[in-house]
Amino acid sequence: MKKTNKNKEKFKLKDYLPSIVRIIFGVVFLSDALLKYLFYSPLLIKENLLAALFAPWGFVYPWVYFWTILITNNIFFVVSLAMIVESLIGIGLILGIFKKLTYFGGIVFSLSLWMTAAQFGGPYVDGTLNIGSSIFYALLFSMLIYTERYFNFKDISLDKYLSRKFKTSKILSYFTFNNIKKAPNTSTISIFSIIFGVMLGISAALKLIPGTSSDLSQSLLMLILGEPKLILNYFIFWDKLIIPHMQLFLYIYFAVEFIIALFLILRIFRKPIYYIGLAYSLFSWSVIQGFGGPFFPGITDVSSGIIYFLIFLLFIYYEYSLKKNYIL
Repeated sequence: MKKTNKNKEKFKLKDYLPSIVRIIFGVVFLSDALLKYLFYSPLLIKENLLAALFAPWGFVYPWVYFWTILITNNIFFVVSLAMIVESLIGIGLILGIFKKLTYFGGIVFSLSLWMTAAQFGGPYVDGTLNIGSSIFYALLFSMLIYTERYFNFKDISLDKYLSRKFKTSKILSYFTFNNIKKAPNTSTISIFSIIFGVMLGISAALKLIPGTSSDLSQSLLMLILGEPKLILNYFIFWDKLIIPHMQLFLYIYFAVEFIIALFLILRIFRKPIYYIGLAYSLFSWSVIQGFGGPFFPGITDVSSGIIYFLIFLLFIYYEYSLKKNYIL
């Protein structure tokens, strides 16, 4: 009989979760860049940005007005620059190369985009379902930095190999001296959870704005026109189920998102909430957001639902790794 190696490590999915999250996040960034290239429509983008100026912005109106005028007057340059930066960040995430530079650069880019071209995720009028994708991108980058700094996991990246040959790459790759990890600071996880909960709570409140039901019905019908024929029947099924009961659906949609947000803020029932959050994220992205569609001229990103999913995956990883709740 052959002897089995008892010391041989068993495959554990959780050990690879941070790398998996990073790679999927990279695919999202490359997809955003590709959408800008395939569906670039300067006139439509200009029209949408300028139309938003008529919304009630309050004290931030001068800021929004300044950036909107600046961007619309240089639309080709701005879109091209965003596409190039997103491509570089996406490649960096997928390959795991110069992660420190990629993560911090991603935070700066995401926040800058959210505060300028994305107009803080607004305008916050009927039909707006969340506070914008870019702000969630920044949160996910922050969580990846925290993960790299404090957790030992199976790192699938080029940094792992480059740092052995080139000392200079360590400066752009490692988050700790010689990649020696410190004990996790659990209070940081609580801060991430509270921030994510507040962001989801605000997004939930937006669903109660009068007139949202008719706008959402129209958006769901548009998905039929803008999605590939391969998944057309999938959207027809959900349209028939949701649109006749849109107001009731919005109340349920709000309630689920609000409960998730509240429990994230209070840090209670983490195990079920994280899994409910995964299901909710996939539903939002694949049904309400149409996998980031409809794929018409003017589309610039694949929407926020997939980012919610990746954030919840990291929360699950934290809980498992800290042995507080064995959930994988």
